[in-house]
Amino acid sequence: MKLRKFKTLMLAGVTAMSLQATKVDALLAGVKTTGMAATSVSHPIDAFAGAYNPASITNLPDRIDLGVSWVQTHQGAMVRDLPTNYLIPPGVPPSFFDGYRDGAKTPNTYVPEFGVNMGWFRGSCAFGRPVEYATSLILYNRNDLKTTYGKAFELFGTTPTGLDYIHETGAFVLAAKFDNMHSIGVAINYNIQRLKLDGLESFDLPSFTDAPGKTTNRGYDYSHGVGCMIGYLLEIDNIKFGIGWQPKTKMGDFDKYSGFIADFGKFDIPMRYTAGISYRFLCNLTVAFDYEFIKWKGIPELQNKTFPNLANNLLGSPNGAGFGWRNQNYFRLGFEYVMNKCFTLRAGFRHASSPITPKWTAVNILTLDCMENVVTFGATWNFNPWHEFSFFYAAGMQKKIRGNGSIPATIPQPNAQGQKVSLPINFNIDTGGVGNGEIDLKQRRSALGIAWGWKFYHKE
Repeated sequence: MKLRKFKTLMLAGVTAMSLQATKVDALLAGVKTTGMAATSVSHPIDAFAGAYNPASITNLPDRIDLGVSWVQTHQGAMVRDLPTNYLIPPGVPPSFFDGYRDGAKTPNTYVPEFGVNMGWFRGSCAFGRPVEYATSLILYNRNDLKTTYGKAFELFGTTPTGLDYIHETGAFVLAAKFDNMHSIGVAINYNIQRLKLDGLESFDLPSFTDAPGKTTNRGYDYSHGVGCMIGYLLEIDNIKFGIGWQPKTKMGDFDKYSGFIADFGKFDIPMRYTAGISYRFLCNLTVAFDYEFIKWKGIPELQNKTFPNLANNLLGSPNGAGFGWRNQNYFRLGFEYVMNKCFTLRAGFRHASSPITPKWTAVNILTLDCMENVVTFGATWNFNPWHEFSFFYAAGMQKKIRGNGSIPATIPQPNAQGQKVSLPINFNIDTGGVGNGEIDLKQRRSALGIAWGWKFYHKE
């Protein structure tokens, strides 16, 4: 019975991992702007500005940007404080129940990007007021997540446990500026997600899933969807203020893993909005501050609690268990200093609380989405008036989330026939008041990016 208890916990954690990868903060669009903590809502500096605020592209020269970033992840989970009378079932290796497990056996990912921006009309509108139009085409990565444990978990299945997830976006952006101070813009986003899950054979059973045969080792699956983002930018002398809003985007189903993801594999992109302000000092120093809000609670697959939902619904069902995620607030501060016509320096800091709370570390054992604080540095070398070379380095500070009541004494779930039960199945053990143990999570990440930019028209 205790083995079944931990299987249920681990299954919920793997499910959460498969979904968390769409987290918008992972957006890595623009090597230049990432060097100043991605404070681009009111301070556009490269062709990827439309990913943060579509209105801001009217402030860019005609340019092409091509870049690639390398991201390295260190993460893992620790099971601790198990009661002394918590007996490991015969034949089950004790290694998982005691000590630290590395969740990034393959820690490196590589993220390419491409963008082009052009202003195609500068003149007067029907009312005789000055107007400018600009368009962008950008291809960038919203998230690239690969988690591997190198070998099979006996509690999961017989093959190495892992997940491979990519979320790419291609956007067409159109913006207009009026009276040299008001800009509005819209981005039409085509989103494609790719998912692969391995090593979960133990859970491809009617007692756990609503769709047996669609939980693991099905190869790559794809999800597509079209959404939009709208933005506004106001310029007054050396001050700029920008806002952006992205409504909830409906996505196609992950059919191959519809027995794993709630509502038969459906996972939409959450609503988010951004606001930013920047101020330029003495023509060579700019300070920018951005705020971003992500409404994870608008996505039932993420906001629902794992328990007691698991008592009444199989995984993959319309009201299947979720992961107890909370909404997120992001704060970003960036600096840009123009030394001369050849060199520009950048730095920034980002803070965002993790969506995981201490109570739900068990169900998020494989999301490991803990990191909260990031420091960034960057620079650009203009080696002639038309061509430039940029780089950034980002160091994420290690964050540890200590579980607090993360392993419950009672694990509710459907019965072996897949029928709903009104009362939870009791797996309680007598712990003598010391609890059922805890699960701790930790993570840190770092990234390095390089890019080439070509300005084929410089806007005065």
